[in-house]
Amino acid sequence: MRISESWLREWVDPPLSLNQITERLTQAGLELEEMHAGPRLPDEIVVASVLKVNKHPQADRLTVCEVTDGTQTYSIVCGAANTRPNMKAVLARVGARMPDGTRIKEARIRGAKSQGMLCSERELGLGKDADGIMELPATTKPGMPLMEYLGPPEAVMELEITPNRGDCLSVLGVAREVSALCDLPLTNPHGKTGLKPDHKRQLPIELLAPSDCPRYLGCIIEGIDLTKPSPDWMRKRLVAAGLRPLELAVDITNYVMLELGQPLHAFDLDKIEGGIRVRRGDGKQKLTLLNGDTLTPGPDDLVIADHAGPLALAGIIGGSDSAIRPDTRTIFLESAFFAPHAILGKQKKYVLDTQAAYRFERGVDYEMPLMAIRRALALLKQYGGGKTGEIAEAVDRKHLPKPRSLAVHPARLRTFLGYDNENGPTERQMKRIFAALGMQLSERTESAQGAQVQWDITPPSYRFDLDCWEGYAEEIGRVHGYDKIPVRVPKTTLTDQSTASPLQTEDEIRTLLAARGYHEVINYSFIGGDDIRLSPSAGNPIPIVNPLSQTMTMMRCDLLPGLLRCLLYNHRQRKRSSKVFEFGMCFIPAEGKEFCRQEVRLGGAILDLPEGRPLGERAHDFYAVKSDLQALLAVRGPSQPMVLTTEGGEPVPSTIHPGRCLFVTDGRNKHLGYAGQIHPELHAQYKLGKAQVYVFELLAAQLDMDTVGTYKPFARYPIAQFELALVMDRSLNYGQLKQQIRQCVGEHLQEIELLDIYTSPKLGADKKSMALRMIWQSPKETLTDDYVNAQMRRLLERLAKQDIHLRAE
Repeated sequence: MRISESWLREWVDPPLSLNQITERLTQAGLELEEMHAGPRLPDEIVVASVLKVNKHPQADRLTVCEVTDGTQTYSIVCGAANTRPNMKAVLARVGARMPDGTRIKEARIRGAKSQGMLCSERELGLGKDADGIMELPATTKPGMPLMEYLGPPEAVMELEITPNRGDCLSVLGVAREVSALCDLPLTNPHGKTGLKPDHKRQLPIELLAPSDCPRYLGCIIEGIDLTKPSPDWMRKRLVAAGLRPLELAVDITNYVMLELGQPLHAFDLDKIEGGIRVRRGDGKQKLTLLNGDTLTPGPDDLVIADHAGPLALAGIIGGSDSAIRPDTRTIFLESAFFAPHAILGKQKKYVLDTQAAYRFERGVDYEMPLMAIRRALALLKQYGGGKTGEIAEAVDRKHLPKPRSLAVHPARLRTFLGYDNENGPTERQMKRIFAALGMQLSERTESAQGAQVQWDITPPSYRFDLDCWEGYAEEIGRVHGYDKIPVRVPKTTLTDQSTASPLQTEDEIRTLLAARGYHEVINYSFIGGDDIRLSPSAGNPIPIVNPLSQTMTMMRCDLLPGLLRCLLYNHRQRKRSSKVFEFGMCFIPAEGKEFCRQEVRLGGAILDLPEGRPLGERAHDFYAVKSDLQALLAVRGPSQPMVLTTEGGEPVPSTIHPGRCLFVTDGRNKHLGYAGQIHPELHAQYKLGKAQVYVFELLAAQLDMDTVGTYKPFARYPIAQFELALVMDRSLNYGQLKQQIRQCVGEHLQEIELLDIYTSPKLGADKKSMALRMIWQSPKETLTDDYVNAQMRRLLERLAKQDIHLRAE
């Protein structure tokens, strides 16, 4: 919505600058999208009169125009279709600098000399129209600088109106907001617009779809002269608002729509047969629109029709057959209320974009049609002459919107907005705000609730958005000022609450794997005969009776075939997705039964390309897969540990390298999954060369957990550490030694670090030495040397029974 400053100040004139006004409007919900200022054009851009228009000798779409500025005649090459003799246009003479920075020079265009340029509105920065040159009224004096004709540049504010505030799509609507925000009275600069009719002729009106159009007004104007130009002040305001001035009747209806928010439409009365019928389309009769399109309105379309057929698409666009023309002498002016549901969606349906439909589908004041038609009639009679008749009105009050009164407690409004007894608006101030916004308020006291004051508020006819008490609270908050609402930190008591599961949902596992460089894939649940050798599961897959193709003849038993094919495809296509994973359903044949067992599994695959690895990137090897699994399994609670082992109690899958395989168990040798490098035979079959493929697969159900780890705070006390070297049998590994140490050392032992492994004949046959660092720390006290020494004595005594001794040298 674009509004010029002078137009707004006619209705309400606060002692504020335009920037201050727009700042208050933005704070109240009408956001300033852009501020426009009229261009400052040089004196070389003047009014000119077109004398002759001749065809260009070498271009069909160009003309050579002879124009004059009153003192000199110029030859101008022009491509505008609306150029004609005796019209007044805008001429940019040689040397003029246009708003976009272009300087006009004398040129030859297709062999014809051009001594300037005839300008469009867009080229002058006065509007968006570029279809033709800008046309000025016939009375405009040639040679006058255009800036003298336009007057001093005026600031125009463009406001972003939200869909629920259709009442602000007019100068009056924005002025109402400024009036309420600045606590100033709203004045109607035109006073009462009542006209004494010159004749009593009326056109009969029938409301055949009253739920869609419950109010329709019309008036006949006889003997009007539509060849008269629109007044300059009106044309300037239309241009400032982003509309193109056309001719008198259209300009006046557009002007009233912008001023009051009520769309109007003018018909040529001589083209109307019988009377006006507001009805639904019948799906048979065609209607040619003003833009040239032809359509057939159906039962869900509202039309304005006469006794012969449709004249206009109601509330959206008029028809060309009944359109007014320069020779029209009698018009029928329409002003109506169309229900939003009757207009909503029709613009999209017929690919139309009109100002009228934009307003009607958001809701127009159903009490405004009379005021708007009176204002338009006064302007038409003033500038076009003619005799106005009596205003005919058809109304079905049963279908008119009925304002709903709502009970509101003032104390509840204040509490809802966050005010307390020390700040915020008083009841008197809130009453003032509601009155300024046009709401009717009556006060009563509820004796049943301790004599609590209650307001019954009725919204005005132009507010369709107020249907709950929270809406009235919003009105108080935005008009009084959101910046005046006090800021408070919420007061609450935080309690320790356990959660059902930490990272073990699918989405959280996806996030973890994605953070480690994996890309999720979704493969078909079907495999073909060639995929059986890729499947590590035993047994025969379940066949499909009606397969989609030869590559989808069976249900998959595991995820490996799809993951491998995905990686191999990426390898052939030189894609960078070298780590993929999938959550998918697998279908395991049930022994001795027709049905299968369904399992959701998590599978992953890594492709390592040594020759294509970026500089500094870590190798995707067997230990990378192991690290990913450890990160995934580390999130399980301490009561149900999952471990990686080389002995899982299950045979190594046929597709996995027997020497490079890990099993995942639950700590009680229950098989939960596997990980490893693919079998060398499979590697050779797919000609992977130096590339290596590593895979893992887990039962997704086992990733759910019942308990979660608890937060352990950082210790505030220093650590105590002890280093020692132990001699033991070569067969004893570090994991076994670590387990024995933890079984006999106190709870404060935090870490055991392996420093080195040493072998020497001096240690004895089949002996080795491990150097360890042991770190103690208590969360409650500082550990003394006496405590650590006592722990070490007990440990060495226990280890000595296992034939593990301190190294002598």
